Amino acid sequence: MTSSEQDFLEKIEKHKGIIFKISKMYMHEKDDRDDLFQEITYQVWKAYPSFRGQSEFSTWLYRIALNTAIIFLKSEKMRSFIANEDFSGYKIVQDEYNEDKEKKLFAMYHAIHQLKNPIDKTFIVHYFLSLFQSLSSPNPSGDLFYQLCPEYFQ
Repeated sequence: MTSSEQDFLEKIEKHKGIIFKISKMYMHEKDDRDDLFQEITYQVWKAYPSFRGQSEFSTWLYRIALNTAIIFLKSEKMRSFIANEDFSGYKIVQDEYNEDKEKKLFAMYHAIHQLKNPIDKTFIVHYFLSLFQSLSSPNPSGDLFYQLCPEYFQ
């Protein structure tokens, strides 16, 4: 594995939550979400050589993920399979399952799925991603998100 491939995998592992959240926002069924997650990862991999670092990797990833999700949603072939790339050698570990957190997320995603306009969904996703990014703050106690959802910091 080259250093570029290793660097890519580390960045994807660090920011896979962005891909997961966008996949969940745009696809109702688990199989469709998994397909979209894979498609986004593939599109990011294809575009990775053009990443110049002029913005944060997470911002660049978010834009590609969002564009891919919108195209994927509009596509008549929602289940396109990628035969050219073999991702079997790459391991992206999923977070441990938390039933209470999953129920809360399900309720939020269900509400977002009620929105008919993809642009409205995009604004909501952006809003929540900016809130979740505050989780990495060294002193989150002053954040509004911390005050509303302190259990995420425990």
